[in-house]
Amino acid sequence: MRVPDYIASYKSHLANLIEKHGREEAMQLIVGGEYDQIGKLERSALIDLGLKRNHSLVDIGCGSGRLPFALRDYLEGPFVGTDILEEALDYANDKCGRPDWSFVPTSEPSIPLSEATVDFVTFFQFLLIYWTRTFTDFYWKQSEFLGLGEKSSSPFSILSAIGIGISLNRLSLIGIRSG
Repeated sequence: MRVPDYIASYKSHLANLIEKHGREEAMQLIVGGEYDQIGKLERSALIDLGLKRNHSLVDIGCGSGRLPFALRDYLEGPFVGTDILEEALDYANDKCGRPDWSFVPTSEPSIPLSEATVDFVTFFQFLLIYWTRTFTDFYWKQSEFLGLGEKSSSPFSILSAIGIGISLNRLSLIGIRSG
């Protein structure tokens, strides 16, 4: 199977960061830096939007685990993190220390669960990588997954709450199931 260029590029970028900064700092830099601070902000935003301890959450593009690390002592429900970087997922898994959570490598914008089985889906870093027509394809898969079906008429109607923060290196978007 041919690996798409963006995956090879991202893997090469991580390898270069590790060589230059060491593993620990590279894993913070690969998600934009400020690992603990941004993780706490993401956690706070999700709790403000209604995330409960017993909820389930899927983090698309979780990278080295900034969000799951911030949620590790709060979230008791199921968690699945996906990313294209297996090495970053291994780091996230080790750092979180939650054997009941799953970190799944994927090269496609997909959710590795059955439809209508999760309370929250987050995309904190996802759009930086997939801001193309791939996002539209992913939206339709996600709306089926969340059980929204006909209720959704556009890719953005799935968002009953939006948290967008734009800076030079970040665009954050939170999608949650409505109703």
